[in-house]
This record gives sequence, C-alpha cells and structure tokens, in this order.
Amino acid sequence: TLAVAGFAGDAAGGGIGGALPNFASGGGIILTSLGIPETIGAVFMALVLVSFLLTSTDTAVRLGRYMMEEIVGMDDGMTVSGFSPNLGSIARGRYTNPLFQIGIGYLLVISGEWATLWALFGGANQLLAALALLTATVWLANWDESKQLISTGVPMAVMVTITVLGLTWLALYQNLYTNLIGGGAETLGAQISSATQMVLALVLIGLALSLVTIGLGNIRSVRGGDAPAAEPSDD
Repeated sequence: TLAVAGFAGDAAGGGIGGALPNFASGGGIILTSLGIPETIGAVFMALVLVSFLLTSTDTAVRLGRYMMEEIVGMDDGMTVSGFSPNLGSIARGRYTNPLFQIGIGYLLVISGEWATLWALFGGANQLLAALALLTATVWLANWDESKQLISTGVPMAVMVTITVLGLTWLALYQNLYTNLIGGGAETLGAQISSATQMVLALVLIGLALSLVTIGLGNIRSVRGGDAPAAEPSDD
C-alpha cells in the first residue's frame, strides 16, 4: 500500500497483474526522497518483492516437508530417497516429499484467481493465532489454580468461533455450493482448485476443533481436581 501511494499509472487499478509494477514503480518514487533515481529504485523494489515471494514459497515447502515427516514418522538420522514402492517411503523421501507440497500448491493456484486463495490463507493464519491463545490458556490452567483464564480464554473462544465459521462458509458455501454446484468455477482448473480449497478448509476445521477439545479437556481435568497439573519440563 505504501509503495502504491506515489504511483497512479495504468496498473494502479489493482489485480495480481499489477502487483509487481505497482510495488516497483511506487517504491521507486518513494526512494527518490533518499536521492535514489526512480529507475534504479524501481528495479531494487521489484527485486525486494520477487525475493519475498521466492523465500516465502521456499519456507512453505520446507515446513510442509517437516510436517509430512512428522505425520508419517521419521527416525533421527533416517534418509530415504523415496523411490521405493511404499507410500511411507514416498512421503519421507528427500526427492519425493517435496512433490506433495508442490502438487498441493499447484492445485490451489491453477484457478488463476489469487483472490480465491486469500480467504483460505487468512483463515489459516487467524486459526494459528487462536491456537496460540489456546496454548497460553492451557499453560495458565496448569501453572497455578489461582491464575485467571479470561484474558486468554475469551479471545481464544471468539477467534476460534469466527474463524471456524468463516472456514465453514468458505468450504460449504463459496466453494461447494457456489463454485462446484452452482457452476461458479467455469474451468476444470478452477473446479479442481475449489475442491482442494474445500478439503483444506474442512481439514483445518477438524484439526482446530480436535485441539480445542483436547485443550478444554485438560483444563477441566486440572481445574476440576480430576488430574494433577502438568509439571514444567525442559523437553
């Protein structure tokens, strides 16, 4: 937004196609206040944006690989090529594991409409914040019986409710009803992308609710006297 403030060219109308020229040109204009020529500043700002996109994609794939290895199980020091005819080996493989991450990412972007992905990204991001509050609430409950849980528990409940409802709307109404049943997704790529988004949204909802259930069960046990509070550990 800051970079676009000084730019009112043809690309300022918005859209993913105008993101790079908006950012580069607007940023170049802003850098002129530091004595940097606009043409040089625009190139530098374009490099900043592209670098951000590349590093974000790299980080997402790396984290996806770690999570996949945790799901299927991988011992310390284990290295697997992934070319064995075994699903676990393929999921662990240093060559085949990234294909899972790239494949899912491709299914999301083949619709060609970046705006349809933003709601899913936002939902996952806010859900992570809600789970962080859940973790803090459980920690307070186990730390001391005198600690109040309202300051973290109420925001957690609000964020979980809003985010789960938003993801439910995204999965069942926008993607299933509007795009798939109602024909809003006209191309095959858009239909595949909508189906993938729907599945991911439902998975996020299921995982979030299961973690909330586990957390609330722990809080009830500790505060109800049914179980001793967990001892702090360095592990």
